[in-house]
Amino acid sequence: MNGKNVLIHVEDLDNPGTYLLVAKQKDGSISRSKGTIDATTKDSDGWEESEHGLKSWSQSVEQGYRKDDVGYLTIERAYNEGLDLNLRVVGLSDTHNYEGKAIIETLDVSFPNNDIISASYSLKGNGPLARVVKPAQA
Repeated sequence: MNGKNVLIHVEDLDNPGTYLLVAKQKDGSISRSKGTIDATTKDSDGWEESEHGLKSWSQSVEQGYRKDDVGYLTIERAYNEGLDLNLRVVGLSDTHNYEGKAIIETLDVSFPNNDIISASYSLKGNGPLARVVKPAQA
């Protein structure tokens, strides 16, 4: 499977249910983690014991910057206005895609001397990251 086929879409803040492609995507990743709860007691025979804790997820994206990219402008608006952002990661397969709500933690624009202008951002999940069947309208 080729990563170039996996694309990130964000929900239009003015038209719920409509998703906008984030243009000029160069790189992206999803990270999931789970905390643990210390359950060690004096009866644990010197071994730590743990219980499953809370789960979390995050996403990072890098893209070529384009001033008229409606996907990027939506991300920037959500960041500036303190809004959650619904997103979709589509293209893994017909049955293996992701949807979730996130908070934008960082939003950067880079101006290298010998490369294109790029934008990057990191999002922290706000609730579950759901595995979904490929949506009809991405």
